[in-house]
Amino acid sequence: MIVLRRRVKVIIQAGVAFVLVVFVLFAVSTWNTFSHRELDDFMRGQHNNRRRNALIPGDGVGDTVQLLTDAFTKADANSDKLLTSEEIETWIVDRTQEHLNGGEEELAKMFVEADKDQSGYASWEEFALWFRRHPAQHGKTSLEDHKEEWGVADSNHDKMLDRHEFLCFRHPELCKETLRQLTQDVIKNLDKNSDGKLTEDEYIAPPPGQVEEGFQDYEDKFKDQRKREFAVVDKDKNGIATEDELNVFLDPRNHIHAKTEAEELIDAADDNDDGRLSLEEVMKHKDLFEQSKLMDVGETFHNDF
Repeated sequence: MIVLRRRVKVIIQAGVAFVLVVFVLFAVSTWNTFSHRELDDFMRGQHNNRRRNALIPGDGVGDTVQLLTDAFTKADANSDKLLTSEEIETWIVDRTQEHLNGGEEELAKMFVEADKDQSGYASWEEFALWFRRHPAQHGKTSLEDHKEEWGVADSNHDKMLDRHEFLCFRHPELCKETLRQLTQDVIKNLDKNSDGKLTEDEYIAPPPGQVEEGFQDYEDKFKDQRKREFAVVDKDKNGIATEDELNVFLDPRNHIHAKTEAEELIDAADDNDDGRLSLEEVMKHKDLFEQSKLMDVGETFHNDF
């Protein structure tokens, strides 16, 4: 663990878009010095620790070890006790599809249960009643934790959610409107000349702030990652990322995310540089892996959106 040499104050407004461990987009109010260790932590999803701990009941460390062990064993397709990038990618792709399909099925049942008067709309009061009757489905989160999400999903502000709005509320990763809003927020945050699209320079620009001595490699790595992403986003290779191109890239159904995350996990945790991960290496970096889609596709999506 690198110890920061001076205090850092970072204020990040709402509108943060986070997709994958390498896709970090910021809505910034005030920045003083931003250390590249903090940048790396943000890229690895450490800002979601508090929420994740609330959502996964249990004693924390013990649960994490068991969950990671189970995920490692299941992802190890050839049972050689080593994970390759391809095995991790396949695992994430399969779990992603299961999550997306299961989310729609789960929602249909949940909406019928929540809509007590069968009006075709769920009120906050009806959802609150459903919430209290199903404690196992929301871990340690409180009802109030969901109020802001409810307001965002209530697109016509009638204080009721129809079936589609309820989908956006419970599974934002399945909602076209949420994805489009995320795309627009990304462009707004990075578009320096306000032309509604992104150049490569705009896309790869690191967060503002003074680079601390010895941390230049973090910034260089950040730029390299973003440059590779931009090449994928820019489908027509004209040097411009449009809203539609970025929207396709951000779609959780896009397999490039699984491939990129698998490569990043190998890069971050492969301590002996053999191109594979042992269970020992995974456990050594468990703080990284518990935020990844290797361990929990569903909650990672919810954190991302």
